[in-house]
Amino acid sequence: MLSLAYLLVLVAALDRARDLLSRRRVRRSLDGLTGVALLGFGARLATERT
Repeated sequence: MLSLAYLLVLVAALDRARDLLSRRRVRRSLDGLTGVALLGFGARLATERT
């Protein structure tokens, strides 16, 4: 019974997270954040000396 309750709470939380993450503004923000992170990693790699 406890496992069933845990899984129901988990599914409800994931459904809310999906609703939040599927909003246009949130998706665009996450895309921008990912792009900045990738540019940062690329810049660090380009300036790295071995």
